[in-house]
Amino acid sequence: MLIRTNSRLRRTEILRFSLLASETVWRGRTPFYAINSNRFEKPWEFSYKAKEYNDETGKMVEMNKIITREGPSRKIFMKYLPELLKEKLLTRIKTSDERSKYYSITPLGICHLIKSAEDDDAIKYPWPERQFIIYTLQTFAAQNVKPYRSLIFDGQKFISYDANLWDDLAKWLGISLRHQIVHVFSNIDLNEKKFKFSITTGYDMKNKINIATFNLENDQLVIINELNKVPFNKGIFYSDTEYKSLELNDEQFHNYLANLMICSLVFDSSLAEFDMDLIRIKNKKIRKKDYANTEFEKIKHHPEYFKKILLVLSKHAEIMVNRQHELIYKYRKVVNESQFIQN
Repeated sequence: MLIRTNSRLRRTEILRFSLLASETVWRGRTPFYAINSNRFEKPWEFSYKAKEYNDETGKMVEMNKIITREGPSRKIFMKYLPELLKEKLLTRIKTSDERSKYYSITPLGICHLIKSAEDDDAIKYPWPERQFIIYTLQTFAAQNVKPYRSLIFDGQKFISYDANLWDDLAKWLGISLRHQIVHVFSNIDLNEKKFKFSITTGYDMKNKINIATFNLENDQLVIINELNKVPFNKGIFYSDTEYKSLELNDEQFHNYLANLMICSLVFDSSLAEFDMDLIRIKNKKIRKKDYANTEFEKIKHHPEYFKKILLVLSKHAEIMVNRQHELIYKYRKVVNESQFIQN
């Protein structure tokens, strides 16, 4: 994937423009954020926040700015569309109007787009606000798809249909898409058909636990590993005689990955905050007697399904490290002891 510089840049431009210039379209009763193929090669206004020096106050102030950019040409879009569809980075959203062709960036496409932030030459358009990312993931995570077996989710639904909750999620995380959000999806290898998805184990983002491994070879969407459960194979030392690879269709794959990304974003951010509190205590910036209420207060004000995510993923993480990871053990204990969460 994404090997040639010019090709990578063009594809990144298409993915980013598809996200920023999208509009709400309906497939039946399901809303999606998609872009019409005719929208390319037309100018688009982007609003963004920038800090500037104010002569009167003598301080840097944040200001809203608007700039205009030309979208990638329709010719360029049509040239790369087949491979973007094949690699599951874009998907066609069919509406009642068969003449209009709408396309949406997929959860995997968002992974590629976020990864491209590491390349300075790939930034032609402003970076999408976190709401764009979260709203798009929500449409795929909440989509009704044919049921599939998953050890991580085990038939549980985490996604709320309350639109206001997604505004709260973006504000609660308070994250910078250029920095903090990147680590959630940083284990995606864009040069291979196989990639791993991990959750972090605290503030040190280098320490990760692999919770799912994907294989996209031969146009098949297969999850070959969940929670360190590897299909039985005589050539593999760590194996599970009962675990079978999970084969998904396109819609199931988008649904699975979107759920995984949102859950990881909630879990990673919360665990990182918990770890930071422990670091502050160690550095004596928080008194130990004040610590007891610190994390409980945060958890208490989380939406209910946030708490469910924290409970489920912390349980998975603790089991996967055989309860030997001190930070995860402490975090799991705090989550379990909270009177607002039932084990």
